[in-house]
Amino acid sequence: MVFWRFDQKTTLLTIVRELHARGVSLDDMDVRLCEIGPVDLDLLRECFDEVAKELADRDPVAA
Repeated sequence: MVFWRFDQKTTLLTIVRELHARGVSLDDMDVRLCEIGPVDLDLLRECFDEVAKELADRDPVAA
């Protein structure tokens, strides 16, 4: 049986970006990842913050 550990920032960022692009909300992502293997939740929060900032920077601001 293969266990995945989500404890490296580059790996988590890649996964978070990909899952978000596939329609998984950030609110559900921690649950989905924990179903697969152990997750460093502090690191995951950092990744969420970084992706949320990227998404906010990408969206045009309505004047």
